[in-house]
Amino acid sequence: MSSEDRIKICVKLIVVIALLQMLALFKIFDLRYLIAFCGIMILLLGITVMSKNFRKMVAGFLFLGTLLNLYTYQPLTSWISGINYMLNITAILVIMQLFVIPIKIGNYSGHFKYLLLQGFKNERHVYIFSSVVISMFSTFLLFGTIPVMLSLLGAPLKQIVDNYNKFMSTALTRGYAVAVMWAPGAVNILLVMNVTGVRWVDIFPVGFAVSILGLGISYCLQKKYLSKVPFNKETCLRINAAAYEIKAKQEALRKVLNIVFLVIVLIVLIFSFDVIGIGDNTSRVMLAGLLLVSIWLFTLRNEKNFKKAVDEYFDVSLVKTIDLAILYVALGIFSKALETSEVLEKILLYVTLLSDQNPMTIIPVIILSIIALAMFGLHPFVVIIILGQVLMSSSLPLDPRVIALTLLFGSMLSYMLSPFAGMVLTTAKFLNVSIYDVGVKWNGLFGIILFLIGSGIIILYQLYGV
Repeated sequence: MSSEDRIKICVKLIVVIALLQMLALFKIFDLRYLIAFCGIMILLLGITVMSKNFRKMVAGFLFLGTLLNLYTYQPLTSWISGINYMLNITAILVIMQLFVIPIKIGNYSGHFKYLLLQGFKNERHVYIFSSVVISMFSTFLLFGTIPVMLSLLGAPLKQIVDNYNKFMSTALTRGYAVAVMWAPGAVNILLVMNVTGVRWVDIFPVGFAVSILGLGISYCLQKKYLSKVPFNKETCLRINAAAYEIKAKQEALRKVLNIVFLVIVLIVLIFSFDVIGIGDNTSRVMLAGLLLVSIWLFTLRNEKNFKKAVDEYFDVSLVKTIDLAILYVALGIFSKALETSEVLEKILLYVTLLSDQNPMTIIPVIILSIIALAMFGLHPFVVIIILGQVLMSSSLPLDPRVIALTLLFGSMLSYMLSPFAGMVLTTAKFLNVSIYDVGVKWNGLFGIILFLIGSGIIILYQLYGV
């Protein structure tokens, strides 16, 4: 079988996984085994055509996960859970990338290009705007933020900023990470609330403050790499001239209002599904996105560029998802194997024993433990559940609200620092850059500074705020 045939089959399997994930919402049939079968097929067919670096990571995590499962005599259900563990991220990417089709048909990137040049004077202003917009979208789009933001802002930013890859990587990862410190629908917040018993209102004030602080620190660090020189007049004139061919300002503003309207509808749908009790946090985002984009695509079905945009979705957008889907299968097997083997509980128990039970030391130790385990490929979701249970059952002098904030802060830093974090992997793949550049090189200093300041804030909250 040729490489092209393998790629085509893998793309179809990814679409099938997304559809099965949607059907699983209604709990009519047990689709776990079918989803796992598709995941294994993608692994077997796609591993020979995936990039070399991703192949090495897949081999390593598969070996370690398989070894742990065999050593602890895990049943078939544990293997199936591991295979499916992170495939929901793949499903989100499949569905949210559908938004790329109408965005391309309507030339939204061209209109946003015009508005960026009209509304902002230089790279520094654009960076602030991009980071805030990405962070706000992340509160409800989750991983779907990546394809949507790249579709809206990617093309214009490529033309008006110098180091586009670094610009977009830091804006995406940091904007997403700080949002999950307070976003009510974020999966890690739901997990932390379940394990600690705290309410969202207990988390929000400090979490939101850290989020705003993170965006501020991000801008201050990036400012020296961003030009304060006004955008080139010739570039502005050339792009503005192109924009005027499409009715310029009025048309561009209409496109922005369209996006604002769609965002509002998407939020309403997500919260409506929450009230009705349909699915979990991730599946609600997928269902709302699928319904909205389906209606949008139906209204554009007669546009002349419709077929071309759909073909690009399958031939370009989904092909980029193959490597990620394979890696998510391997990472899921490894993470689930660690979770079920009880090795992690023993490690994390020693973490609490090594501290002197002083908030000044135990809080940073907990945060660093979450980051360190994420650096080895363990999903923060697993860590915060098990570590949260260990901390809540121990006699540490920490308020449950402080434990919750500590777990959230550790997972937040992991999302943008670990080369194996889903956000870093997905960003690196879509931008064709190294995962180590995204996770360590470009976010390392930011992570260290935010760790020191954020840890201090949580310690002060423990000492004087509770």
